[in-house]
Amino acid sequence: MDDMRRMAKQTMQDYNWTPDQFYELDYFELTEMLAVGDENSRLVDPGAVL
Repeated sequence: MDDMRRMAKQTMQDYNWTPDQFYELDYFELTEMLAVGDENSRLVDPGAVL
């Protein structure tokens, strides 16, 4: 439970969300959104390089 609270606090600080905005978001949608890295850390499609 502490991990969820820590993630909630960090997300609200990073995105300037209210608690209502955070807790109304679907959990799986939230984790998918937070898992996206910045453009430099993403894997590159080998076909796009060619």
